[in-house]
Amino acid sequence: GNKEIARRRRLFLDVDHPDHDLKIPANDAGKKISRDVLEGVVAYLGTNGWSAPVKIDSGNGHHGFWDIDLPNDDESAALIASLLSSLQMRFVPLIDGAVSDARRLGRVPGTWNKKGEQTAERPHRPCIIIDMPELGSVVTAAMIQAIIADIGVHAAQREHINTGTTGGSGDRPGDDFNRQASWAEILEPLGWKIGRQLNKEIRWTRPGKDDGVGATTGYCKSDVSGDLLHIFSSNAPP
Repeated sequence: GNKEIARRRRLFLDVDHPDHDLKIPANDAGKKISRDVLEGVVAYLGTNGWSAPVKIDSGNGHHGFWDIDLPNDDESAALIASLLSSLQMRFVPLIDGAVSDARRLGRVPGTWNKKGEQTAERPHRPCIIIDMPELGSVVTAAMIQAIIADIGVHAAQREHINTGTTGGSGDRPGDDFNRQASWAEILEPLGWKIGRQLNKEIRWTRPGKDDGVGATTGYCKSDVSGDLLHIFSSNAPP
């Protein structure tokens, strides 16, 4: 339990595959999406002075581990949770926010990931080490806070650009359309279908597939931009 954990020594990034919530193994396309997200996060953090992490292929998704040294208290838990939430906003909801909990276990390299029933396209796979670089500098609380602030600034800039200026009432035709139209009216005639719904978040299956998640609505949104379609399948038309 958390009361037995005195300090946090590792920052754990867990990137799931798109069909993770179905509790089935990943297919090759899902594994690639997960790996691409991990590499995108690593590249972004690297440009902000973070050392290269240990990279793990969990068998279904991908993990990254950075060295930290923080007390295991409510403040540290909130800081890590805010970081993961910010990375979700900048990248995709495939980043698991639950690993902000210091008790969370990572899969051990050398073991097999046998979560879910395997098929020819979705086999069970071993957990392996992708990269274990030389020990880098410890990621500090200030470095984590800087990332949270940077993502927040860029999100605010995007909202400012999306707002624009029109004069008069400011009620542009596009704004009126966004208020009245639904994503279902747009996507379903094009062959998209609802895979599942979690509260207000809808996970969409792309045309040509019977299951799996290729996009979300109801997850990425703001008061300015409204409900955004976020696609994370490179095979999604057009």
